[in-house]
This record gives sequence, C-alpha cells and structure tokens, in this order.
Amino acid sequence: GVRMKGNTSRTDFYNETDGIYKYIHLKLDFQETFDDEDDYGDDARAWDNEDLRDARKDRTFAGLESLEMRWNKCYDQTYLKETYAYELYRSEGVMAPLTNLSSFNWSGVHMGIYTIVEPVDKLFLEKRLPEEEQGGDLYKCGWPASFTSLDSIGVENENKGEFYVYDLKTNKKTSDHSALKTWLTELNYSTMTKAHLAELVEMDQFLSYAAVSYFLGNPDDLRNNYNNFYLYLKPSGKAVIIPYDLDRCLGITYEWDPTGDAVTRIDPFTEDMAAVDGIGAQGQRNPLYLYSVVRGGFYVREYADVLRRVERNELLKPETFARYFDRSSSLYAGEETPDKTLHNADGRHFPFTLEDGIGGNLSFENYITQKMAFYESCMSKLPEYLAYVQPEKAHYYIRGQFNGWSDHPDYAMKLENGVLSITLTVEENGEFKVYDHLNSRWYGPENMSPDTTAVYFSVGDHNNIYLTRGTYHITFDPLTQQITITYA
Repeated sequence: GVRMKGNTSRTDFYNETDGIYKYIHLKLDFQETFDDEDDYGDDARAWDNEDLRDARKDRTFAGLESLEMRWNKCYDQTYLKETYAYELYRSEGVMAPLTNLSSFNWSGVHMGIYTIVEPVDKLFLEKRLPEEEQGGDLYKCGWPASFTSLDSIGVENENKGEFYVYDLKTNKKTSDHSALKTWLTELNYSTMTKAHLAELVEMDQFLSYAAVSYFLGNPDDLRNNYNNFYLYLKPSGKAVIIPYDLDRCLGITYEWDPTGDAVTRIDPFTEDMAAVDGIGAQGQRNPLYLYSVVRGGFYVREYADVLRRVERNELLKPETFARYFDRSSSLYAGEETPDKTLHNADGRHFPFTLEDGIGGNLSFENYITQKMAFYESCMSKLPEYLAYVQPEKAHYYIRGQFNGWSDHPDYAMKLENGVLSITLTVEENGEFKVYDHLNSRWYGPENMSPDTTAVYFSVGDHNNIYLTRGTYHITFDPLTQQITITYA
C-alpha cells in the first residue's frame, strides 16, 4: 500500500491530463490488506484464504513493515543533510532512524532523488532495546508538544479527522495513556529535584540528544518549536526522545529562517529560538529543557561536557561532510532532475553542490563556521550559568504580600494525589495569587472553586485573593485550574 505522508506537504498531485505533476512525500506499507471497507468501499478486497491474509499482515521487506520516502522539499543542495544529521545522532548514542538516498521512478516517471527513512515503530524499538525495555508506549509528537499539557492525547484516525499532539503508535488497543499522563503530571507539577528528573528521563541519552540538536540548529525540533520527535516510555516509566523529520538543519533556511541567521546564534544554555520567534513571551516553556540544560537547570555542567564531546565529533568537520558528499554525488549526480516539470519545483531547485543554495540555504562549511564561533563565545560564560543551580525547583508557587510576590521556596506548592497543595499561615491581612513559574501565568479570584464556601475571602487590589489572618489549606488543580481554600 502507498499513501501520502506528512502534514504541510499533502496536496493534489495527479490528474488525467498531466499525470503526476507535483512532488509529495510517500509511505509504503508492506502489510496492507486492502480489505477495509471504510478505506476502499466497493473496491475493498475479499480474501478467500485467511492464511494468505495473515501472511500479508506479517510481511516485511528488508526487515521493515513500512518505509517512508521524502522528496527534497527544502531544496537542500547537497541532498545529504537530513541523512547526515541522523548519522550524527547515532554516532553519539541516540536512537535515530536509518536513512539513505534513492533514485526514484514512479509510474514510468523519473522523480529525481528521494530520501528513504526507516519508520519509528515497534520493530524500530525491538532492534535497539533489550527485551525488558520493550513493550512501552511510543508516541509521535507534533506541534506544540511542549510537555506542558495533558490534552490532545490519542490514536490518530485520518478518516475521521482525529489528530493529536501525542499520537500513540504502539499498544493502540490496550493502552489507556496513563503512563504518559503520569509522566507529564510528574514533570509539570511535582517539586523537581535532580534525582527525580533522572527517574523520569534517560538523562545520558537526553543530554546527547540535546547537544547534537544544538549543533544541528533545527528550528523545528523539540527545543525550538515543540515539534518533530517521538517519545518512548519504557515499562519502567523512563522517557527516551527519538529525533524525526530533520529537513531543516545544518543551515537549511528555505522559506523559513525564524532567527535570521540559520539558528547559528542561539546560546545553548539560555536564549532559545522560542523567544526569538515569539513562541511564548518568556521563551522556552518545555519543563524538560528548563529543568535540565537551560541556565539554572540541574544538568548544565553535564550538558557542557557533552557539548564539548560532540564538538569534537568528526562529523562536524567540513572535510568529513565533503567526503560524504563526494560519495553521494558519485552515486547520484545526474539523477537529481526529474523527467518532467513538476509544479512545486523547477530547474533551479536541482543543483548537486557543496556551495550555498537557493532560498538562503547555507553550505555546510558556512553554517558550521558561524555556529562554532558563536558557541565558543557562549561556553566562556559557563561559570556564570552554573551559579544559578538550586537543589529543587517547583512549577507553582503562592505569591503574595507576605513573601514580596516572589518564588520563595517556602511557598512552593507540592503535588499530592493529583493536585497541588500548601498550608499557608497569614499573619496579617494579605493578598496572593497562585503563580505558574514555567509559563508566567497568574491564577486568582476568577479561579476559585465553587466548593470554597466555608472560607471568607474577598478581591483585593489588582484582582488578588484577599484573606484575613489565619491558617489555610490551599489546593490548585492544574487541569481544571481551580483553587480551593479551607481552614487548616
């Protein structure tokens, strides 16, 4: 079976007059049985032999159940950068798909060069993980997967138009998504320590992922746009990040250069593209990054060590990239131009060169030279960044007149039975609100639960909750965003 693949790349591509007239991404399924009436209607196949149908459902090609094929949508003039990026991840111990280039002919039309990509699925995990770490829930994560919400979790159904930020790819009939919801709850609402973060995430793998991602400069990844990755939750509950869709890295800026410099001037510890591109007024919102490698995180020192290790990787040297390019061009030069004019590309889109390309695409050497120069200037500030680390961090605080409206650790809300709580003693009449530290949001009288009837409160200045002297038990439910106050 063959279908279109991707979100922004889906389009009409064929008519009887022109035949195939546009490039599209494709997915090949070697186990399609063509008998689903919802998909095929009157053309649905009726299998006379169930053994043959079962054999089809188990069929693989080259050890794969399916295969993805991607055209050069961002007009990478080397045709190599996405494949090269995956190899860089793998060289640093990050699980990443195998890829290669292919000369592609479709229905008698030569389509040029496509990238073929191993799908991230159950077989992908079985090939890379010991048996005791298999069987967990795998999610394909799309925008905006910032790890800040328990919404939009499910199993995609294209026919019904059902799409989710966290799209389950394994255990579709058995999982109730509780593992993901528990993980997100712990990451967002519990008071975080370095030890607790290590219980939630395979930190060695994540630090390698984060460091490689920094040098790749992809504006459309987990850190910069909360997009394009898989999240695998092992049976132990620990999370692993798997990179995916890397067509905008290593200086590719065609039609989208949100920083104006191909993401070459981003500080690995502080400034994020999210702030540059206006995604959230405070920049980075992902708690995994904020708790780990962003200035003040628990793993800044370890992250710096991994950055130094990746910096020395031979794959980041222009001469290494040139060798890979020479090998690819020797195999595929002359194959890049299609047989016919396609509506979403023309002759200028098909060079095969190491030089700068169309749409501002940088050569590998130009990109990496700029990236390394700015990176070194950032590393000189490391002693300053290390001074910000605290023993524990909370997501939600009580801010009020009694603590100078600050994120004082004594007023951090603790997670208990799915809600955040704190016992608050008000010595003098005072005003306060619940404050979301990661997202810079305030919750006040408009969020008071109808259950709060036994406690007198009023609305103070600036729409604050006003309590008289006393001791109170305050809870906040992050999902309903309701505040409940009772006497302690």
